Parts: sequence; structure tokens; C-alpha cells
Amino acid sequence: MIHPTSVESAFSSQLSCRVSREGTGLTLEHRYSYSKKAPALEYEAQRNKSSTPHFHGELWKKTCFEFFIRDSLSGHYWEWNFIPSQDWGAFSFCGERLRVFKKDQLLEAAPRGVESQQEETETQKILRVKTNLDLGFSSLLRWQLLSNSTSRLEFSCNAVIKHQGVDAHYWSSQHASPLKADFHAKAGFLPFSF
Repeated sequence: MIHPTSVESAFSSQLSCRVSREGTGLTLEHRYSYSKKAPALEYEAQRNKSSTPHFHGELWKKTCFEFFIRDSLSGHYWEWNFIPSQDWGAFSFCGERLRVFKKDQLLEAAPRGVESQQEETETQKILRVKTNLDLGFSSLLRWQLLSNSTSRLEFSCNAVIKHQGVDAHYWSSQHASPLKADFHAKAGFLPFSF
């Protein structure tokens, strides 16, 4: 759902996020549709297939799709960012916005491919960004997923959508507050049931 402080304008926009799981692997597909009359999206163009996607720490400054997974008992959580150019970001936190920087763990958390696809209907433009994550890099997540003890896990699918000349729109599966978009707030996570 779009955050109340975001201006939806006349873009007739919608965002959905599908998540499926197999073992410790997750497949995520964000789908953003909007009116053909809307200003163009701001994001990096699709890279040449021969160039390698890389880590980037500030993807949220333009159109960016996000996924968070959190252990409700410890408060530890992970964040992934993806953009249509296939670049990605991965971050680990030991509490709300308390980043733990372990470069080797972040590289292990890299998505197993990011794909983007654009299509058009008579009235809508559609952008799909699909990625695969292997959560087995974390012993905490691996144990919970493989033993089906996921009752402590929570998740959130989010997006920052930026159209040219318009303030960013903030989308989340559940917003923590009507006053300000905050994807890191504990109240913004939902029970993990995949």
C-alpha cells in the first residue's frame, strides 16, 4: 500500500510483491504498474548483459525495490535493495537502524540474479523486478527455515518509486506510521508465512 504522505496523483499506480520459498531460497517479484500518462520513472537503465551487477549503498535515492526479513526475538534483521539495472544492496542490522557491517556476510547475501522486465498495455506501463535470495548465509535464518520454525521471522516488502519531477512514493506491505514512511520500524513487519 502507498504511504499516506505520498502523493498518488493520477498515476493509477499499484504495487504488488510475490514471495515464494524453497528451502532457504526465496524468490521475490515486485510488480509496479502505473498510467502511461505518468512522468517517466527515475532509475538506472538496464545494464549490458556482459557487465556484472554490483553492490550499491544508496539505491533508495531513485526507484528501488526492497525486502526485509527480521528475527522478532533478537531484533536482528536484514535488508535487500534491487533496481532494474540489476545492482543490489544488502545490509544487516542488530536493532532498528543499527547497522552491522560485515563485508564478507554482505557479499554472501548477494542476490542470485536480478531480472527486470518492462511491458505496456493500452493504458498502463508495468515494471517487474524479480530476484532470488539464498538466506542460508545466516545460520540463524538457515536453522529457522530448514526446521520450519519460522514463527519468529517477520518480513516486509517495500518500494521507493520515483517519477521524474515528482516526490518519491513510498510503498510497503504494512506501514508502521501514517506520519512518516519508515521501512525499518518494527511495526512495519508482518509474520513470515511462506
